[in-house]
Amino acid sequence: MASLLERRRSPRLQLEVPVRVLWLDYKDVPYVEETQTTLISAHGALVYLRHPVALSARLEITSRTTNRTATARVAWTGELLADGRTGVGIELVAAQGYEFWGPLAVALWEEIQTALPSSRDLARHSRVRHLHLSVAALVLLGLFLAVARPWLWTLAFAAFAAFHLVNARRCRRVRSLLLGWLFAPLSLASLLCATGALTCSWATIFILALLILGSAYAAELFVPRYLRLGAKPTSRQETK
Repeated sequence: MASLLERRRSPRLQLEVPVRVLWLDYKDVPYVEETQTTLISAHGALVYLRHPVALSARLEITSRTTNRTATARVAWTGELLADGRTGVGIELVAAQGYEFWGPLAVALWEEIQTALPSSRDLARHSRVRHLHLSVAALVLLGLFLAVARPWLWTLAFAAFAAFHLVNARRCRRVRSLLLGWLFAPLSLASLLCATGALTCSWATIFILALLILGSAYAAELFVPRYLRLGAKPTSRQETK
């Protein structure tokens, strides 16, 4: 029933909402049409009107579902249907949110938000900063406490890897995929060094950790933040 379409400011939902549109033509003749939306967003809607309306014209749109009225402008005009109606893209002067269109629009928006990868991204939560700060503190402490360094760094790397592996499974974030899968073997190497099973310079391990961090953060500058391989549609119809 609702299809998410990617747009610059807010996603659009395919939803029919009864509306009343009021505007003045170039002769200041008022026109009022009862119609319904085809697409809606927090910033506007797509409607089909029988009377022509000028580009950038000011109008008032009233949602019959909520009885709320907002000032808008014509952002673009589109195709002419066989019945004589023209597609008109309406941009609200001030964003009204999905509440403007009614409870169904809000419910669909919340459903989409829940399905988005970013909503499952633990790295976006402010509390996760405490984990990152704790890991950084363990690494810094290990720099100054040579005796405790092997175990401090092993603990820090293992905790860091575990968190990002879990987060990568939840939302397929590129940074977490790289950090999880690269810090996991680094934590193992640190453990082997700590037990004497592997001979390796701690300076080398520290440099490798910095390289992994830098590459993981840099990767998101060049690729999408979330992988979409095998992703399911985020609404009841296929996404565009």
